[in-house]
Amino acid sequence: MPFPIVGEMADFAREAELRPRGVAAEPLALPSVDPELFRDVAGTFPTGVTVITARAGDGLFGCTANAVTSLSLDPPLMLVCLDRRTNTHPRLIEARAFGINVIEAAPGSEELCLLFAGKSGEKFRGLEYRDGITGAPILAAALSWLECELDRTYDGGDHTIFVGRVVAAEQTKGRLPIVFHRGRFTTVV
Repeated sequence: MPFPIVGEMADFAREAELRPRGVAAEPLALPSVDPELFRDVAGTFPTGVTVITARAGDGLFGCTANAVTSLSLDPPLMLVCLDRRTNTHPRLIEARAFGINVIEAAPGSEELCLLFAGKSGEKFRGLEYRDGITGAPILAAALSWLECELDRTYDGGDHTIFVGRVVAAEQTKGRLPIVFHRGRFTTVV
């Protein structure tokens, strides 16, 4: 019969839930691709642009991300990859919840994306948003949005792969998202 986990062991057990799981493949003896070439080739794939948001403690945090995709319909899961160096990265783990704001192709969208791509601590000043059910900010500039409860994380090189269980979502029809392609912002054709 299992015994209850309390105190420091309970904290350790909760943290362990977010540790990477899975089996790493044994690497083949193959060369690595040049990092600049990799970045250029990956840039040929158009991606949507999102702002990932979280509320941790008394602060609001957010960053621009384009490595975002749906992962599963049952249960509804989203995947978000964030560079470990972002200020938002540790805050997502602390908050255990986050918002995914899909940004509309509209005047001011590029500036909004660049604001959240930067290191400024004043990203939400003067910005219209509302609190979602998880406390994550939902941006008024979002074409659509999803709120996620953090399910687990995985190591992804210089990034962390966050898997979130979707707990709320909304979309606006008839508008287009902003897209990132070959190092610049554009729209869907």
